[in-house]
Amino acid sequence: MRGPAGAVFALICGLYLLTMSGHTYSPDEETMLATAESVGLRGTFALPASRSLVEVPGTGGHFYSQYGPGQPVAAVPWIWAGQGLSGLLRLGHPETGFVERAVLGSFNALVAAGLAALLLALACRLGTGRRGAGLLAGLLAFTTFLWPESRTFFAEPLTGLLLFGAFAALAGGPRPLLAGLLATLTLAVKIQYLVALPALAGLAVWLAYSAWRAGDRSLARRRLGGFALGAILGALPLLLYNALAFGSPWTSGYHQSFAETFTTPLLFGLNGLLLSPGKGLWLYAPAVVLGLAGFVPFARRYPVLALTAVGVVLPVTVLFALYRFWPGDGSWGPRYLLPLLPFLLLPLVGLLPQAGGAVPAAGTRPAGRRVLAGAVLGLGGLGLGVQLLGGLVNFDTYIN
Repeated sequence: MRGPAGAVFALICGLYLLTMSGHTYSPDEETMLATAESVGLRGTFALPASRSLVEVPGTGGHFYSQYGPGQPVAAVPWIWAGQGLSGLLRLGHPETGFVERAVLGSFNALVAAGLAALLLALACRLGTGRRGAGLLAGLLAFTTFLWPESRTFFAEPLTGLLLFGAFAALAGGPRPLLAGLLATLTLAVKIQYLVALPALAGLAVWLAYSAWRAGDRSLARRRLGGFALGAILGALPLLLYNALAFGSPWTSGYHQSFAETFTTPLLFGLNGLLLSPGKGLWLYAPAVVLGLAGFVPFARRYPVLALTAVGVVLPVTVLFALYRFWPGDGSWGPRYLLPLLPFLLLPLVGLLPQAGGAVPAAGTRPAGRRVLAGAVLGLGGLGLGVQLLGGLVNFDTYIN
């Protein structure tokens, strides 16, 4: 990661590390941590029998995590580092896990900073000036619940990085092979975000069609074939894990509870996720209002990207509105909507000046600049205050 994106990544990551918690908050995180330990230290996905974890029975009489294998596998280097540092410092037996958890606290700090840097990079590729792109990254990093969630070991930040990475690989390239790979790797982290993949596949098809319409059928085949190949390669690890753990590639850790999981009335769940004072998106990420305000000019400039963003946001929001545990339990804000934050903020590009002034933006007139600046200061300030409440103390103290 180089240039402005690298600098922003380093800055955000450094600030996140200053406020990292160094501990877990929930059985979900402990379950993924235990899986990472099993993989990194014992070479198996099977969970130990002596801990109270979110586990389901699998093959060979073993118990496995209900959650996907992606996050634990990605965290294995942190497990090795934590175990080694614990032994080196002799601050307690490695099995106590204090040093290991402190090291693991940097995992989502890096992932979340990477997500903000990726948003900046894509905004620059779409023609936004560096200041405007930096504003987008700052809003995401410090005025939304991405910051408090970077202090956890929940899987949503990594899900967001992979999902938005797949979108950025198509929108800013295109690099269809990488996009397909990242899209289906997302499922190994959180399989529920499968509902977002048709929109990404649709964008890949449109890119192939645009090449075919321009007369370059070879490029069209490469784009479509590359996305398909990447998607297959990205899906294979999850299918192999499912076959190993549960006896079938098509069976996940959620298979036993799937039928009773989506039982919340839709309007009730939507109200909770978007409007409620306890978990509402409007309060925990007020800057998304800026993205909504910029959607029409963004859609005029990039209609296919705008349609793809809607195709990602709507099905995910509806799915988790129906979800029995839609609040995300012990988390700061609507945790399950975290991967949607960059998609919701990206349309603000439509209100920001482009690099070199090639295309006037809706907010470039003096009156428009004043209104936009006031909205950014007001909503950004509100969001920053909310995140400080959740980032400087243990938010479980409030939630519980």
